[in-house]
Amino acid sequence: MYFCRVASNEIGNPLTYSTYALTWSGRQLMEMNRNAGQSVLTFAYNDEGIRTSKKSGSLEHIYTLDGSRIVSETVGNVLMVYLYDESGAPIGVQFRNSRKYATSVKAL
Repeated sequence: MYFCRVASNEIGNPLTYSTYALTWSGRQLMEMNRNAGQSVLTFAYNDEGIRTSKKSGSLEHIYTLDGSRIVSETVGNVLMVYLYDESGAPIGVQFRNSRKYATSVKAL
């Protein structure tokens, strides 16, 4: 078995993940930084604390919500629609882009 120690802040959030340094605001992950800022991921949240976007360089993921559930994610010209069963459990993702209505569906 392999065990590793993880450094945490005062409320238990990890301060590193793989080669990334993590920056937190309460329980919200705000930034993942690697190579002295050469590789940075940033995150934004709504007033309820649900993540609404993730940005890496010029690439931005925009999340559309229905309450606290993510119903779609847009990255450039690609739209990913999350599929849920009648109980609300995630069951798949439908990929769409600006050239084709539906390119594929993947089960989770």
